Amino acid sequence: MGYAKYIGRIGGLAVALGIGAGLAATPWAASAEPNVSVATNGVDRVGDPNAVEAVGTGSVAIVHGTNSTAIATGGDHNRAFVNGDGSFAFATAGNSNTARVTGDGSVALAIAGNRNTARVTGDNSTAVAGAGDNNTVTINGDGNAADAFGGDNNTTTITGTSSSAFAGSGSNNTATITGNNSIAEVGFGDNNTGTITGDHDRAFAEVGTNNTATITGNNSDATAHFGNNNTATVDGNFSSATAAAPTGCTASVIGDGGSASCPP
Repeated sequence: MGYAKYIGRIGGLAVALGIGAGLAATPWAASAEPNVSVATNGVDRVGDPNAVEAVGTGSVAIVHGTNSTAIATGGDHNRAFVNGDGSFAFATAGNSNTARVTGDGSVALAIAGNRNTARVTGDNSTAVAGAGDNNTVTINGDGNAADAFGGDNNTTTITGTSSSAFAGSGSNNTATITGNNSIAEVGFGDNNTGTITGDHDRAFAEVGTNNTATITGNNSDATAHFGNNNTATVDGNFSSATAAAPTGCTASVIGDGGSASCPP
């Protein structure tokens, strides 16, 4: 699930939700700072009305930068914030959604549900949270893509660069990457967890419930899938672990260049 795939999906999401390129504003204390636009509660408060739109009770849209857009519509208490250039924040199709970007060329979407949060701190990154309630995406770094989408209470966190993560198509799934150039995918079931601490790793916990894939190291793979209560753990480099039993098993590697799988 690479960065280009996430970017390509943004237009499709907008079309599916029936939201076009309209832009407007929200209420806030307005200072005449350059490149600042504010709209609240359906009113343009300051700056460029084509950069901000806020419609709904308690709605807020704020842009501080150039060629950026913030939209908070389609419900109440939605909030969209951008601090940077060429970025886009969109909170819509539900209530109490928050989309926030701090950086250039980044996108945050909190859509199609309630209390979803998409937050990006970095450049050229994309965060999408929605299609359910209480989904959260947090990105700290550049060139990342992350989704918490399809279900409730899913959480995705990336701290690093050039990584992608997905948690969704179920509920209470968690994907966490601390490192660079890694992939974590969890979901297609409930209560799945994928955790990476390292670079160039891949962790998958999916297609079932209560599956866990954990990597501490570099250039390693951990997969727990196709069943319930599977655990795959790698502590090392250039290693792999796969757990794929219908009723659960554990595959663990400690060290470099190792492999483990279950069932045998």
